Amino acid sequence: MQSPYAIETSNLNYYFSKQEQVLKNIQLHVPVGAIYGFLGPNGAGKTTTLRLLLGLLKKQSGSVKFFDKHFEEHRIDILKNTGSLIEAPSLYHHLTAVENLKVWQHIYQCPMARLNDVLQLVKLTHTANKKVSQFSLGMKQRLSIAIALMHQPRLLILDEPSNGLDPAGIAEMRDLLIQLNKQQGITILISSHLLSEIEKMVSHIGIIHHGAMVFEGTAQQLQLKQQAGSVVVFQTSQTQVALGVIEAFGCSAQLKEGRITVPQMENQKLAQLNKQLVEAGIDVFEISQQKNDLESIFIDLTKA
Repeated sequence: MQSPYAIETSNLNYYFSKQEQVLKNIQLHVPVGAIYGFLGPNGAGKTTTLRLLLGLLKKQSGSVKFFDKHFEEHRIDILKNTGSLIEAPSLYHHLTAVENLKVWQHIYQCPMARLNDVLQLVKLTHTANKKVSQFSLGMKQRLSIAIALMHQPRLLILDEPSNGLDPAGIAEMRDLLIQLNKQQGITILISSHLLSEIEKMVSHIGIIHHGAMVFEGTAQQLQLKQQAGSVVVFQTSQTQVALGVIEAFGCSAQLKEGRITVPQMENQKLAQLNKQLVEAGIDVFEISQQKNDLESIFIDLTKA
């Protein structure tokens, strides 16, 4: 039976020295067709993991499989179906976009028509004859992705592709990756510490901290954690009286800086609570929801 995973690792460990273990039993599962966000603070082990996946570092222990094939046994075949961008773009700055792509077209032995195809995909056709030294960082990132797409890979591995980009450049990168996934059917593994951006594009998420996986699951599963930590905030004219009404209603409430917080509840139940406060002669100045955003979840998971 074909594995549902484009990438699957088991007990992946890595040591820089006997005293310094960088990765600890990494279990990574990237489903076929997913955009998988690999999250973690700087120094957590993201780049080391990606380098091990691609054979750029020699694996010390554990197993790595791509599309159900062990990397060591099928290295060439796997790399033929994988595009990657690890850390900074590697480009010839004195050459144009087309000339850079021709270098890789020769290496991959793909048709010349592919050059125009990938330039269109990354929206760089208008800069084809412009020297890369004149490119913005965002354009360089997109050209690097064009190079990674030259051989029509099934899988794309990207290490912090939004690093150094302005908000417009980050949005362009996000739209490009979603397009590649939806229209080209490319599975994408993307590492990042930009949690708010990852949240907008991924279907699956893995979080690494101090070299260990602290969460792996779907974006929806992470959102359940988000909802579990969300609260409703009340600001009223009579805080202590309101606190008594809310507790009598059956809610566990906390008082903080003159405001009352209660766990998230359905709108109908919230309306009933508000009605009881008003009937008790209490003026309700504010009812607001504070969501436990991905940043807060990340901090909770990695605070140990």
